This record gives sequence, C-alpha cells and structure tokens, in this order.
Amino acid sequence: MCTKVTQRASVKEIQKKYKASLPPEEASKPDTPNYNANGYDHPQLVVIQNEHGRSVEKMQWGLMPNWKRPLEEMLTLAKGNLNARSDTIFEKPSFKDSILHCRCIIPVEGFFEYQDRGKAGKQPFFIFPKGMDTFNFCGIYAHYYSAETKETIRSFAIVTTDANEMMAEIHNKKLRMPLIIAEDQIDAWLNPNATREEIEKLMVPYPSDLMKGYEVSQDLAKMGNVSKAIEEVRKNPDLFGEQGTMDFI
Repeated sequence: MCTKVTQRASVKEIQKKYKASLPPEEASKPDTPNYNANGYDHPQLVVIQNEHGRSVEKMQWGLMPNWKRPLEEMLTLAKGNLNARSDTIFEKPSFKDSILHCRCIIPVEGFFEYQDRGKAGKQPFFIFPKGMDTFNFCGIYAHYYSAETKETIRSFAIVTTDANEMMAEIHNKKLRMPLIIAEDQIDAWLNPNATREEIEKLMVPYPSDLMKGYEVSQDLAKMGNVSKAIEEVRKNPDLFGEQGTMDFI
C-alpha cells in the first residue's frame, strides 16, 4: 500500500515542469503544500491527465468509479481504492475501465512506507528520488456523478507493483511499491490509444539505485500535514549504511 505522499509544489509549478495546460478553474483553487498527505483523508492532489492534451488538475485521492450508488457508499469504497494493484487492475470492476481509458501521473517529492521490526514495532521511512526533484507516480482516475449533490467528483488511485530491492527491505511485509516511471515514459503512460500490452510493459519496478530513503519519526501517523513529518530522525549506522540512510548505488 502507498497511503502517504509528499507533494509540496504548487499547481502552477507542476504545470510548468510538465509542460501542461492549466484550466482557469484549476488556477483559482488554493494551493496547500502536502508534506504528509494521508490518502484516508481523501486529499486533493495535483495530477496530470491527457483527455484533451496534457493538462493539470486537482483530484480526490481514493478512486470512485461512475456507478449509480449513493455518495456515502462511494466514499466508503474510495478508502479501499487508494491503490490499484498492477496484477489485477485489468480485472477489478473498480479499475478495469480506468486503466484502459483514464490514466494519469501524480508528481510527488516523496512517499512514506513502514518497515516491520517485530517486537520493536514499525519504523516509517521517507523515500525520495535520487538526483531528481519528483517521482512520476502512475495513476488511474474516474468521474463520479452524485445525484444527491449534483456534482461530479474526479478521483484517482495510485497503481502499485512488486517491490524493488530497496523497497523490499523497507516495505518488508507487503513487498509492494508505487508504480514509478521515468520522464521519457510519461507520454506512453498518458497515451489515450495505448493498448493493454503497451501499458503492461510499463508496469515494472523502478530501479533501486534511483531512490533513497531515511527514517522519520515513529509519530508520523499522529503528526498530520506538517513539515516535521519529512525530517530525518534517529541515526543508526547499523541499518542500511551511513547515518541510517538507505542508498542503493
């Protein structure tokens, strides 16, 4: 599972970096730096989609397919739709239409995962890109129309895949990680005409040597959306090399 991410850049900064258009209604929305965005709170994050050319907009984290069900029921469903597994995404009713027709990119500066240390409890890590400013998370999105509120809710899920070497050390029980792609693969992921076979070729673990990670506070879950959440804490030279930082070279 990937349920906590960092996305501090503004929508205009993301628009510029990804050379995307910015609809006026999106430009007018307030920007909130997300240091510790918790998917279970359904935050609004900036995503890049390609319905009519590459464009940025904010969407709710927690995918809600356009089913004719009450809003309360769909919001409950969304809590289980923060992630979409790459190995079942083409068959799951919630995801199978979106993976073929509605794919997006979620740019993040990093994300959090927990390492199970048995009796010592679970240690959260902050994982971030080496030598780059963002990861390109692969996602899918959907439009849900609520008959009760007469509004359309646009929402997304982060696609996950098998853990690479580094993530298998950190996320050592689930052995999963977000699906991350390189800059030169973004067009292929967003291509509305991509076939299932072309999409599946992109669903491979991101290289460990392009990632780094360090321990953060065990109180991460209690902190909320504050900058302290991404601060490195306890140094432990016996874990993963110098200063407790995981760095696969």
